[in-house]
Amino acid sequence: MFSHALAKSFALVVFSLFLLCNTTTITAQTFSDPGFASDLVATLPVYKPVGLTFAPDGRMFIWQENGIVRVYKNGVLLTTPFLDISSRVNAVGDRGLMGLALDPNFATNGYVYLYYTYEPNGNPNDVGAKTLRLTRVKADPANPDVALANSETVILGSSTTAPCAQNTDCISSDSDSHIGGTLRFGLDGKLYLSTGDGASYSFEDPLALRSQSLSSLNGKILRINTDGTAPSDNPFYDGTNSVKSKIYAYGFRNPYRFAIHPTTGEVLVADVGWAAYEEVNRGRGANFGWPCFEGDSPQVSYQSKFPSTCGAIPASSVTKPIYFYGHSVGQAIIGGPVYSATQFPAAYRGNMFFSDYSSQWIKRLVFDASGNVSNVQTFATGTGGIVSMEQGRDGALYYIVLETGQVRRIRYASAPTAAITATPTTGASPLAVSFSSAGSSDPNNLALTYLWDFGDGTTSTQANPVHTYTSATYTTFTAKLTVTNSSNGTASATVTVSVGNRPPVATITAPTNGTVARPGDTITYRGTASDPDETLSANAMSWQLLLHHDDHVHPYQAVTGASGSFVVEDHGAGTFYYEILLTVTDSRGATNTKSVNVNVASSNTSTMTYLSDLNWASATNGWGPVEKDRSNGEQGATDGRTIALNGVTYQKGLGVHANSDVRFALNGAYKTFAADVGVDDEVGSYGSVVFQVYADGTLLYDSGTMLGSSATKQLSVDVTGRNELRLFVSTAGDNDWYDHADWANARLLTGATQNTPPTVSLTAPVNNASFTAPANITITANAADSDGTISRVEFYQGSTLIGTDTSSPYAFTWNSVGAGNYTLSAKAFDNSGAATTSGTVNITVNAPSNAAPSASITAPTNNAVFTAPASITINANAGDSDGMVAKVEFYNGSTLLGTDTLAPYSFTWANVAAGTYALTVKATDDRGAVTTSSVVNITVNAPVSGLPAPWQKQDVGGVGVAGDTTYANGQFTLKGSGSDIWDFSDSFHFVWQPLARDGEIVARVVNVQNTDAWAKSGVMIRSSLAANAPYAAMLITPSRGLSYQWRYFINGNSGSQNSSAATVPRWVRLVRQGENLSGYTSTDGVTWTLLQTQTIPDLPGTVYIGLAVTSHNNGMLCTATFDNVVVK
Repeated sequence: MFSHALAKSFALVVFSLFLLCNTTTITAQTFSDPGFASDLVATLPVYKPVGLTFAPDGRMFIWQENGIVRVYKNGVLLTTPFLDISSRVNAVGDRGLMGLALDPNFATNGYVYLYYTYEPNGNPNDVGAKTLRLTRVKADPANPDVALANSETVILGSSTTAPCAQNTDCISSDSDSHIGGTLRFGLDGKLYLSTGDGASYSFEDPLALRSQSLSSLNGKILRINTDGTAPSDNPFYDGTNSVKSKIYAYGFRNPYRFAIHPTTGEVLVADVGWAAYEEVNRGRGANFGWPCFEGDSPQVSYQSKFPSTCGAIPASSVTKPIYFYGHSVGQAIIGGPVYSATQFPAAYRGNMFFSDYSSQWIKRLVFDASGNVSNVQTFATGTGGIVSMEQGRDGALYYIVLETGQVRRIRYASAPTAAITATPTTGASPLAVSFSSAGSSDPNNLALTYLWDFGDGTTSTQANPVHTYTSATYTTFTAKLTVTNSSNGTASATVTVSVGNRPPVATITAPTNGTVARPGDTITYRGTASDPDETLSANAMSWQLLLHHDDHVHPYQAVTGASGSFVVEDHGAGTFYYEILLTVTDSRGATNTKSVNVNVASSNTSTMTYLSDLNWASATNGWGPVEKDRSNGEQGATDGRTIALNGVTYQKGLGVHANSDVRFALNGAYKTFAADVGVDDEVGSYGSVVFQVYADGTLLYDSGTMLGSSATKQLSVDVTGRNELRLFVSTAGDNDWYDHADWANARLLTGATQNTPPTVSLTAPVNNASFTAPANITITANAADSDGTISRVEFYQGSTLIGTDTSSPYAFTWNSVGAGNYTLSAKAFDNSGAATTSGTVNITVNAPSNAAPSASITAPTNNAVFTAPASITINANAGDSDGMVAKVEFYNGSTLLGTDTLAPYSFTWANVAAGTYALTVKATDDRGAVTTSSVVNITVNAPVSGLPAPWQKQDVGGVGVAGDTTYANGQFTLKGSGSDIWDFSDSFHFVWQPLARDGEIVARVVNVQNTDAWAKSGVMIRSSLAANAPYAAMLITPSRGLSYQWRYFINGNSGSQNSSAATVPRWVRLVRQGENLSGYTSTDGVTWTLLQTQTIPDLPGTVYIGLAVTSHNNGMLCTATFDNVVVK
């Protein structure tokens, strides 16, 4: 018996691994094929996101275990959740919102299906027994990025009493693990759901036995209609609403993730095991044995604990996994998709991807023609703990890493990356929009071209065009950018532009920006929403509270309405502050966002006193009185307005007018004076002033000239031991018109000095600078700190850190930069941990000028003559004066024959049929330039074979003895050697003619020589004359009967359907209809029996149809005779 210390405490995998074990370590990701690359798509709260899926319009839905569903749209993770049901989701351990599926008709009906652990008491952390439910909500037709309020309907799991009684609509979660978690629609339109046994992971729990019961919904794959009823063709159907009727397969422990095969519709289930094995299972109506069996063996602990129950289940009744692995390989399997797109190379099509959460790798199952697992290949290692994988609509593989909260994407790196931004995205007509391709790049530094489709019938090929939209009515346009590299790899990105709608305005009225609070304080935030086109309700306002902690951010709170509040927490050492964001969204989706920061005082910071709460010692003012907590209105007291600097309002401060002189008695009681200063927004861009701070007659601060258009400045000066503070504002040497100046948020602090963030700006390169790849770009920055020192400056390309400097002058040289558009910034950190990010600088790296390569054919010579079937070696010379030749491609006309990447460049064209051909080669250099050689014309004459036209003959593959065919009196006599036509062997003698349409061949096999019991002769259709090409054939043997054989892919193995009773003479027939090849047999040539039909993917328009023989003994010839041969 195994030790339970080794049994997985990560029952499902997902949360218990971290919350109970905390053993996962992220390592660097590596792909077995270096052509693949992973990039970051979105970041959500750590340990929260557990699944993703795609809508028909390209939106990505991401769901979190705590019951929140997010939407990723046009490259942005939307702030407002699609749905928040966290109040009724129990999220203990493996519980939570684990499954989500979009209705096949989602584009029209908006239905979204959810599978989650139901919390009836409003306590998401209750560890008691719970139940699960399947529900449906509807997207709001007016705003499909959010769910319609009160639209949730329970589909399955109406009973909420745990443990569940038998034969009830109830899915139990008695333990906080093993809940299953996948919802998918099958090709048949039915909804499939995986449920776990709901039992404990720490001992032999008798509740796990319900996986074997057809009276329980636990431990199953369920198949239902969208109203929760059972389809009548389910394997155990005995009525519309019975539990048994809804079961598709059973005997699972925790089938957390499963896939639906995109062509066969099969359900491929990854079942997380217990003590020994992880499994992939397949089979309708099958019993997979848990808890009495695990992997391909009896589960010893459960067999010993429950001998009667497990003894009643014979091993012969249990379906073994199609693949399983032991815990030395991994301990928590996560099923992924069966790949069906074309973004990955062809070898990956039809493979099932899966990962292991514990071991942090991705592998793929490779299936043979019969659907059996033929190979298991490692795809990636060091991936982090994956909990969900999906194939995207772009053909990439998307996955979620639980411990980082990241949604990542794996693409084959031959494709470039497209990035798109538009400014603005909404406004009145006519609307001029500046589009940018910044961030678009190619992983191999190939040159990019740009094609913009603005969605209104116009296009552009500029990298960063400006386009003006006009519309008499409100209209939305989808602008699409397609980037293409020199290898014809493409990528696209879109953005939506709304015309005829002016954006709303968000205003935060409380708290003021820079408010200082201490742990335990309650902060109330309020705001207003306005719109020039409509009246907005409080529901148009959404708040997001972010906690900035050192160099990372925690989403903290999301609220809809005009106001909200939160309690300031104590996060100990480190620098942290709160950012309050208000987003106002109008009825047409236009948004406007404003934000303010609330600083958190450290525990040793004493009281803070606003100057407006003190009496000044003296005050003079240029116009009107000095105002407390108001701007200067020039006439009487309080005739100003709320203090506002650059769109940020302040509830506290002093409003003055130059020349102004305000003095306060300090008497040595304060440590620091701090304020935000600038010209008040009420005068627009007018005004010019200078702010100066004196203490005891000493100048401590001088702002320099500030205009109405100047950015707000923050000041913090040390006034320790000082007796008098003097605040002076002058007219900057001109007149005193419009000189409305604000000492905003002016305050005195005792105790520790408040830290003022550093300043930073990029000094090189300049905005819109251009370089030539591969570029070495020196990035320089100025950084300063008014109350400390700079500890480091980080340099970024987009969100990617590319370098760091810790000493002035701050610089970093970014080497070998490839062609593309890039956005640079710098981030400065001071010695107290405060950080400031600079403005961005956009640069372009152009592909270098490139001399085209040379290319010529050296053999064969022009007008050379060959005899079919010809083997023609084409030799070429190619060179590049300023680089190297990356590849040489060999063409017949426009048809690519082959490629060579190493000199001397050569390709042998085998089995060339009679005809005239025009040969060229194309040389491509390392920067994508292409040169095509002059044409070489050749002629291939038909052989003198004695066969009636259009029949031709040849050997295929590595035959030991050359074959031959003769024809006389309506009979073909074939003599051929060859090892076999089967599995990966393909060597035989073939008599053929081309067939460029649907058609068939009929023949009677009169005799086949018994050179081996598995010698074969018959009729064949194949995609080419090369060995190991895809084919189908009807072949008869001397003593092993008749078989229909096929090969799906080049160099794949063969499958077969046998008929053991057949002997010669025998009629055989092979029919082509598109990619479908059907084999028939007959004893009289009149009555035919269909043996098998197979679909051969990508079968070309012209195929080769004819007669075949192999001796199955490569050292000797086998003779086979045919008559009544007809191709029609």
